[in-house]
Amino acid sequence: KKMLRKFIIVGDFNLYGIGWASGNSRNSIEREFLNGFANLGLIQCINCATHKKGNTLDILLIKSINYLKNINVIDAERFCISDHFAITFVITEKISRKSRNKRRCYNYKKANWNYLNEDFECIDWDSVIDYHEPETAWLNFKTILFSRIDIHIPKFTINNEFQPPWFDSECYSKCKEKDKLHKLFKQKKNLDSELKFKTARREFKALIRAKMRANLEDHNRNTLTKKFWSYVKSSKNATRIPEVFL
Repeated sequence: KKMLRKFIIVGDFNLYGIGWASGNSRNSIEREFLNGFANLGLIQCINCATHKKGNTLDILLIKSINYLKNINVIDAERFCISDHFAITFVITEKISRKSRNKRRCYNYKKANWNYLNEDFECIDWDSVIDYHEPETAWLNFKTILFSRIDIHIPKFTINNEFQPPWFDSECYSKCKEKDKLHKLFKQKKNLDSELKFKTARREFKALIRAKMRANLEDHNRNTLTKKFWSYVKSSKNATRIPEVFL
């Protein structure tokens, strides 16, 4: 594996008990973090409060101070509504741009379900599954299943590397709703608009977490994705797996 010689770690570590000036803490877990940072040769660059309560929760770790310049902690709510303060810095190192990764995804809307079902009906499933160990039977079933799916369900290419596969139209709509309420709150600055914005932001975060979990569960190609069965359910008005797949 390629070793990273130059890297930057930044984020909310929530290590509120550490005195960064002394480099010590009364909390044993926080001391483990400090020991880990020291063993990796990391320098912590933030020495002022990054939270409204006066704690340094958001930290910036680097191997060499020469990587960065103009490190600043911005005033509260200058960029957004938060109890944390934003950290800005300039990276002085030259960074090569990562090549764009294209993804191939199934286009279920253009699937030829009739031909797919006909193919499945012509397969002697008893010979595929019976008289085999469970692992072998599953491998045979999976191989045939996906070979037919690849034939009858076309794929399309996603070029945008900044859009994760789980960020779908539902996420996009909820994000637009949140941004709209945020803009309205900045204009009116009253309690009602603030509550509406915070509610939308909370719902958006919950939706994102749910989508990410579902994507992780579906990432293994050994199983049919939830998106696949969702499409089958919506198009067939059914709540069970079609008999042809059993």
